[in-house]
Amino acid sequence: MIAELLDLANRLGIPAPRAFEPMPVHYFIELDGEGKVLGITPVCGKTKATNKSAESDLGKMIDCPVYFPLKLKDCEVQAAGGGGISVAEAGHGDVREVFCTEVKAPKGRPPEIAVIKRPTGGQVAEPEPEEETGDQENGENPSELDDDSGSSGGTRKNQYYRHDGWLKRIEGFTKKHPGSEVSKALKGFVDAEYRLRDPEIIECFSLADPAQAEADARTADEKKKAREIATKGRNAQLKQIAGARFTFRVNGQVLLKSPDSRNGGSQPMPRNETKYWTTFPMATTASHCNPTKVARS
Repeated sequence: MIAELLDLANRLGIPAPRAFEPMPVHYFIELDGEGKVLGITPVCGKTKATNKSAESDLGKMIDCPVYFPLKLKDCEVQAAGGGGISVAEAGHGDVREVFCTEVKAPKGRPPEIAVIKRPTGGQVAEPEPEEETGDQENGENPSELDDDSGSSGGTRKNQYYRHDGWLKRIEGFTKKHPGSEVSKALKGFVDAEYRLRDPEIIECFSLADPAQAEADARTADEKKKAREIATKGRNAQLKQIAGARFTFRVNGQVLLKSPDSRNGGSQPMPRNETKYWTTFPMATTASHCNPTKVARS
């Protein structure tokens, strides 16, 4: 019945799971052919006019790969995301996925940049959707939320699974396109293990420097005011970075627009919907799932 309903939805033009969806992309990570970071470029979208000048909004809508919302486990079709679980894609990601870093905002304190540590024991298991309360699905970015790790409540689960999942997508991409320039660059980027707080990375964002602003001011009052303004600006920038989406531009070519990426590069085939739909009993039969028939697509 599921397959028939999907066919009907397609004929009626009802939105069904798609491989690509328009999403805001905020930064291009500029790579050379070896995967070295040359810079990080803001991606600007619509321009808005103000009383003084024209300003561009950070973030531009670009078609991005999206995860297929189902997965097979023990011959059962289950949700692949939701409930606070984020599923990574190779073509894009946030600071946790790409840089294995969180920007935390503890109550009453400025944002902190912290590298996400691999779980003790080396085993990385993606949590089940029902194990986490929703934050990603509610539109809230965990990197921007108050850090509750030391509060009276519970703690968020280790977010390393997001970076680990993203690395697996990158590996899938490079294996599918072993000879491409993009694959070589992505592999070099991954091997370098860049982190957001690395000097060569954080300097790309030209964050406000409170100490320098204070030193450049003349009087004591000016120094105090300059430091306060710079601190406020730096904190706002870090929070913006925490919620940003990154993609790559290799020698001037945007990854999300490359033929390899558009040709199912990031997920070799979790998007073979037939594989999932055939797991359900068909409308003409009441039989249960036969594990030997799951992969008949």
